[in-house]
Amino acid sequence: GNMGRYNEAKDHFQRALAIVGALYPKEQYPRGHPELAASLHNLGIILESQGNYDEAQGLYQQSLEISQALYTKQHYPQGHLELAMNLNTLGLVLLRKGEYAEAWSFLSQSSEMYSDLAETFLAASAEAEALDFLAHLPAIRSILISCSLHLPDSTAAVYSHVWRSKAVIARMLERRQA
Repeated sequence: GNMGRYNEAKDHFQRALAIVGALYPKEQYPRGHPELAASLHNLGIILESQGNYDEAQGLYQQSLEISQALYTKQHYPQGHLELAMNLNTLGLVLLRKGEYAEAWSFLSQSSEMYSDLAETFLAASAEAEALDFLAHLPAIRSILISCSLHLPDSTAAVYSHVWRSKAVIARMLERRQA
């Protein structure tokens, strides 16, 4: 059944993480490595899909810490796609655990970063790539809105995120018309 396949996948991802960890040791890569962040993240996805939210959260946290070390504000003032994705994933697992205020913190950072990246990305990319990127924004907005429903004080903030991401999409469509 499905559980057997998840356990098989979990074993596979745990082996992959061990290999990647050996390839990119802390001594040589003190800030970590994108492959290591990705392996931690992938194992987290498997654990989360099995309902192991706490374990998944720990792996997402480690993945986020590596991304924060690799994609610093100094070198990536708009943020980075991997970092935005890590913030979003960690926010989602916290949302599933019912830790709404903490989830909001990560989800709103992710939403902000996706909007920043979208504006930069749209200015410099081909239309197909831009549309592909924009397809992510509604899903990110929906997650943020569902989190805000549990936080009565977040209404004004959620509006600003929603309008900002909608404005990015409107500008893209406007550019296409021109």
